[in-house]
Amino acid sequence: MLILFVALIPVNIWIHYATIEMVHGVVVQDKDRVTSGSGKDMKSEYLIFTDRETFKDTDSWLALKFDSSDMYGAIQKGQTCDFKVTGFRVPFFSSYRNILEATCS
Repeated sequence: MLILFVALIPVNIWIHYATIEMVHGVVVQDKDRVTSGSGKDMKSEYLIFTDRETFKDTDSWLALKFDSSDMYGAIQKGQTCDFKVTGFRVPFFSSYRNILEATCS
């Protein structure tokens, strides 16, 4: 099991950097905070719904992004935004691309 975990580390790093792209001019339609667990084990994932697709806003060790709560608070419904994103959108698994940076007006 440990060998499999170690073997997947380079794959995760490659996926992160290989899928980074800019998405320009999306209009934020809504946003939501989804939680799982409770107490000190509670985890949050922020979802940003746009006119093109749904994105998530979560912290990322690979991108050295640790300000997802601040970013989520700054993104407002009705804004037009440019997002720097990473990852894949896989609807079957409810998997969304992660917002690394957001510039909104």
